Amino acid sequence: MTEEALAPCPNPWCNSHKTTDIDIQRMERPIVVPSRASFERKVSCPCCPIDGPWADTEAEAIAAWNARANQPPAQDGLEAEIERLEGLVQTYR
Repeated sequence: MTEEALAPCPNPWCNSHKTTDIDIQRMERPIVVPSRASFERKVSCPCCPIDGPWADTEAEAIAAWNARANQPPAQDGLEAEIERLEGLVQTYR
């Protein structure tokens, strides 16, 4: 597999999503990182602290990263928390 097969960083607050310059986007793509202690590999975003899980091969590391990157953001309880915070804002106005 090649680096082009990597999905973008799944972190919506990652700075790699904020640039429109194509040359900078190429430098800020996720990369495959080898372990210093074993033969395992993981995919890491160079712009934020997001890492994929360690895997035995580069292909497995990329597959795990792409599976994670394609998941929708967690919404569990988000709407309830927004309503709670909006209620607090109204209380203090």
